[in-house]
Amino acid sequence: MITDFTEEEIFRSSSKEELKRLAARGQLIWKGKKIVLDPFTGLEFFYRIVPAGEKYAVHAKMKMGSREEDLSSCEAVFAKGALQHSIFRFWKEDIDPQWLQSRVLDLLELKELIEKPDVPQLIWDCPVPRFKPDPLPILKLKDRTGAFASLWMDYGLQGKHPMKGTPEEIFWEKDLLETDFMKKIVGESHYYCPMDKVVKSLTFLLDVGWTIIDAQGKKVVRQGAADWAAVSQVDHVLVKGKVAYGQHAADVKNVIGAFNRRDRFVNLSESDVGLLDFPAEWTALAEEEIVAEGIAVKRHHVGLLEDITPLPPEYQAAAWEEVLLSDNFLGKLFDYQRKGVQWLSYLFRSRFGGLLADEMGLGKTIQVLAFLSTLKITQPVLIVMPVSLLFNWKKEFEKFVPSLQVYVHRGEDRLLDLEKLKEQKVILTSYAQLRIDRLLLESMDFEALILDEAQAIKNPDSLTAQIACRLRSPFRLALTGTPVENRYEDLWSLFRFLMPTLLGERKEAPVLERVRKKIRPFTLRRTKIDVNLQLPEKQEQMVWIGWDEDQRSFYDQYLKEKRNALVQKVQAQGISSQKMEILELILRIRQICCHPQLVSGEYAGESAKFERVCNDLEEAISTGHKILLYSQFTSVLGFFRKWMEEKNYSYAYLDGQTQDREKAVELFRSDPNIQVFLMSLKAGGVGLNLQVADYVFLYDPWWNEAAERQAIDRAHRVGQKNKVIARKYLMAESIEEKILKLQGVKQSLSENLLEFEGEIQPISLEDLYTLLETI
Repeated sequence: MITDFTEEEIFRSSSKEELKRLAARGQLIWKGKKIVLDPFTGLEFFYRIVPAGEKYAVHAKMKMGSREEDLSSCEAVFAKGALQHSIFRFWKEDIDPQWLQSRVLDLLELKELIEKPDVPQLIWDCPVPRFKPDPLPILKLKDRTGAFASLWMDYGLQGKHPMKGTPEEIFWEKDLLETDFMKKIVGESHYYCPMDKVVKSLTFLLDVGWTIIDAQGKKVVRQGAADWAAVSQVDHVLVKGKVAYGQHAADVKNVIGAFNRRDRFVNLSESDVGLLDFPAEWTALAEEEIVAEGIAVKRHHVGLLEDITPLPPEYQAAAWEEVLLSDNFLGKLFDYQRKGVQWLSYLFRSRFGGLLADEMGLGKTIQVLAFLSTLKITQPVLIVMPVSLLFNWKKEFEKFVPSLQVYVHRGEDRLLDLEKLKEQKVILTSYAQLRIDRLLLESMDFEALILDEAQAIKNPDSLTAQIACRLRSPFRLALTGTPVENRYEDLWSLFRFLMPTLLGERKEAPVLERVRKKIRPFTLRRTKIDVNLQLPEKQEQMVWIGWDEDQRSFYDQYLKEKRNALVQKVQAQGISSQKMEILELILRIRQICCHPQLVSGEYAGESAKFERVCNDLEEAISTGHKILLYSQFTSVLGFFRKWMEEKNYSYAYLDGQTQDREKAVELFRSDPNIQVFLMSLKAGGVGLNLQVADYVFLYDPWWNEAAERQAIDRAHRVGQKNKVIARKYLMAESIEEKILKLQGVKQSLSENLLEFEGEIQPISLEDLYTLLETI
């Protein structure tokens, strides 16, 4: 109030000039105080806007020159001006009294304020809000699969509504269509996603901030990390855990249960569901039983857990207890072989089957022998193998576990009395004999059942495979050096024998990765590379081969006829006169050991040695090794050339007729596809450098140890990075074995006889009978 007039009357009716006159006469008074008028300093009015939590503070401000002050510092504020410290100053322009106060507004109130046409100047101390808010997308799913959906928009305080097609909304639709959703009107749904793409598409949308509502009106939450634990129980492994979904956590049994029901979501609360994003490794758990405490995983399925959660301690490699080898075991083991024995003992204690698949030459047999030496055998151990391996196994038992009773079940004099057969500790037999005596062997219970060269049962429809599966034993072991992990049919047949329920029914479509996980705890395979540091630089192995019946019969008949005639001549004329006949006969029966067709083109049977070496070649080739194969006989090399060409294997070749020796050598050295070098002893000569090879096969021994070492050392030279394994192949109970026994005591004799060098030394009839005796 000024003088006798009210505020309204003065500011609505009085002009600035009139106020100036009143001030000049001293008639402007406020609350008893005279007001001084400053007509020269004009005031500017404006709003300064600052954030106030989720709202905005609108501060009324005035500015005098460069000085800014809050309107609250004034004693009075009027439409014409403001009174501060008893000085009245005019606004540069009259102000509507509705603006002359500070306030706190929400977004909508602020929007209404600034949209008024006469709003004062605004100065923002924060980002200017979008008063026409960009919509946020909401994907509303129309069914339980999540494949059908409609697009809605969230305008915040302005509400939610179906998409109308504004530019802002089309922007979000483009995002949706960049996933696997596509436009497709089906009922109330406007978008469709192929079933197998739903999880990927919904997960992406959740990751970039979309809101997704399921068909029940619940908010969809993205799946987070899982926390697992596995606890060993009496007959299973109990798996527990939680899966994170935002602020929620779902029990793993509920997650697996939802997956089994083919649900897309797992219920979390009255308002939220979790999107099931099921990793491939979890799918294996869908086969297991859901119990109150969690998921009961079969003991022999523990391999499925390796990529999910640490196994219980007793299922880990660290649980392979150190095995105290029996004093009856006379061999020495490398560290990796000790680990193999520990693994076998672990399987035996746990009543699991196992596949020992170490690469050729790493000693699968000696590991089995060391393991068997630790057992208290109360029932027979049955070991089945190709007939050619029977003698080798018997020799290995005699060498490493001589105290263990070993019986070879073969031939006409074999035991057919069940009770007598049950008295045996270890029974060795062949796959052929297994088929013949299947009823007898199927009626027995065995302490352990072992198949060597177990690829013999890789065809599950074969009679051999079916009989093997019917044999009874709580512990089954298969031995093979051939990698089979990528051939499901072979694996399935092997594990039907080892652990019949592990891989399910044969008709089930295999998921190879799941199969590998299932078999991993029960498969042990080491390669030369894996154990390279443990192997000696050069390892020589003797491979004893049993006879094929036709080949044995041919050998015996030929030797009998020729020996009798030779003995008569020696008795009549003396040994010195029969030098060439002796050498000729020894040569021929050695050739029969290699292959009877070297002596008789009419022979139509098999050669046990040739078949065994072909098998070893195939195994070494399949695992990427390079092999030198030596024979004294070019005809033997010819058999191998034919076999390799039939198998489509590339090879290098060198004999006395080869014109370009260096070309053959360089071909083997430099071409990775040429893994076999067929070489005759004489043509190999001296000075060849073949250190790319890491296997040496000596097909027919020539008894001169220096010559053998020279052949092996062509691979084992300076610069050789891999360890060399040399394998000498010998026919059991043959002249090869007899000469090997004489080698130590009559070295000069054996060299003269078999190398055709120097003068033959006089030998007695006893020596002759020893070498040429029918065995």
